[in-house]
Order: sequence, then C-alpha cells, then structure tokens
Amino acid sequence: MKNSYKEIAEKLAGLDHIVILPHVNMDGDALGSSSALCVALKSMGKKAVIVTDEATPANLDFLARNLIVSRPDFRPELAIMVDCCGMNRIPGREEIFETAPVKAVIDHHGVTGEQPNFDFGRIEPDSAATGEMIELLIEAMNVEIDLPMAEGIFTAITTDTGNFQHANTTARTHEMAAQLHRVQGFNCKKISNLIYNRNSLRSIRLHSLVMSSIQLFGEDKVAVAAVTQEMLRETGCELSEAEGFVQDIMSVDGVEVGCLLKEAEPAVIRCSLRSRSHINVAEVAGALGGGGHVLAAGCRIRKPLGEAKSIITEKLVEQVEKDQ
Repeated sequence: MKNSYKEIAEKLAGLDHIVILPHVNMDGDALGSSSALCVALKSMGKKAVIVTDEATPANLDFLARNLIVSRPDFRPELAIMVDCCGMNRIPGREEIFETAPVKAVIDHHGVTGEQPNFDFGRIEPDSAATGEMIELLIEAMNVEIDLPMAEGIFTAITTDTGNFQHANTTARTHEMAAQLHRVQGFNCKKISNLIYNRNSLRSIRLHSLVMSSIQLFGEDKVAVAAVTQEMLRETGCELSEAEGFVQDIMSVDGVEVGCLLKEAEPAVIRCSLRSRSHINVAEVAGALGGGGHVLAAGCRIRKPLGEAKSIITEKLVEQVEKDQ
C-alpha cells in the first residue's frame, strides 16, 4: 500500500477521533513516530491518543506527554497502525482496530504475518525509520513541526538507525534529521542524553549480567544473550530497562546477527533481533509470528527460555548460512 503523503493528509483532515496503535514492545521509532503524529493531529483540533497497555520504556518517558491511554474514552473513527502493519503486532488491541470504521497504516517494515485490509496508508521499506515518513506526512498536513514533534521524530530516526550507524542510514535520513535542528528549542544533545545516558545503577548491573550471558553460534556470527526473571529479581529491574541491550550485543567483533531473549514470563520469551548488514532477521521473526525489517525485528515464543533459545538460535544460524 502506497498512498501519497498528500492523499493521507487529505484523508486525515476529514477524521476527528483517532487512535494510534504502535507495535508491541515499543521502541524509539514506534513511540517517537506515534508521539509526533499524535501531537500534530491534536494541533489540528482532533481528538487523538496512543493506545497501549505497556509501560513506557524508561529512556523514552519524555515522549509520553500524557498522550498514552490503555483504552480510548471515545469511539474512534480511525485506527492507524504506526511502525507496524500486522495484527500480530498489536496483541490485546485487535478489537479496537477491527471495530474502527476506517483503518490505516504508516510503516517502514515489510509485510509479515496477517495484514488487515487498510483503507489507506503507506508502507515504505526503503525508509530508515517510520519517523522519516511521519516527518513527511506532517509537512503534507500543513502543520508546522514544533518542538515535541521534532523530539519524537528525532528519537524515531536516531534509535532505528543505531544513532546513524546502521546500513539503513541514507542521505535523506541525515537531511531529515538536519531539518529538525532548525526547530526552535531543539537540542540534539539533550535528546541523545535522555535516550542513551540515563542508566540507573541497577540497570548497569543488569546490563553486566546480560552481557556476561552472551554465547556465540554459527562460526561466531550469531550472538545470543538473555534477560532472565532471576536477573530482574537480583537487580530489582523491570524488563523494560533492558531496552537497547540488543545493540550492545552487536558490538562483539565478527558478529553479524544479535539476539536478546527477554523472559517476560516463565514460558513467554520476547526476542529482539538485529542484523549488522544484510542478514534478513525479519524473515526469522516472521516465521515465528513476529515482524520487523531486514536489520531489526522481533517476535514472541511461548516456550521456556531454554527451548526458545534453541529454536531461535537454529533459525538464525540457518538464516546466516542462507544470506551469506
């Protein structure tokens, strides 16, 4: 699906009650993009909220801005998926999406899993982040990007490009980030510090335990680590405090694919996958009911940690062999 940004803006102009649905296990792109879009819609006088039952990751709390609810207090005219495009990426919120009269999508991932019948939207896998798409959409809406929007978009772009280090970073990515620097009050250092440099002592201890758990597979090209319930009890951390740890796994020399297994419950394992260059981790996630894009993806395995680790490791090694 690829409506033009102008077409999407025109359709949004005619809708006043809107719910925004980011993907499960929100990252910087999902929340940053959703936050910027929500603020833009509210600036037009529309009733708009971000709907999720999840706790906001601690390093992204500055984006919440009282925009997030677990359930809307109005009947939505439009439900729009942001940074995802499959029903498997909005668990627990399917009814909200399905009962909305109009359904839309803004996403930069390839299609994985069951895709709904969207009435309009845009899926653009060539974009480094959904935040790039949101910036272009807000411009098409004739809304001036203000500081909260700029901070959301910058968060989306910097996190999904690994702070502009990933192979998905393009000239357009830098150009769009540069535009944000021109917004009054925007402070790149401030946002970067909020995202990357607010670690509590307990989260640093958790990080140490997780990094100590790294194991290498597939001729040392696949690195796998885990966040266990025991680690969380020992450090007093919440699972959300492990957000971003997967990127540190990728710093191991020679590793092409990183996997962080997060034990949400004894038999519910959240898997965060990252690829250094061309290994398609979205294909692995999709095969396990998840989604994402070539360089970053995720899924959930309803098995004990040991079994989940064996399943995902085998598939990742196979994917590396296939894509080499």
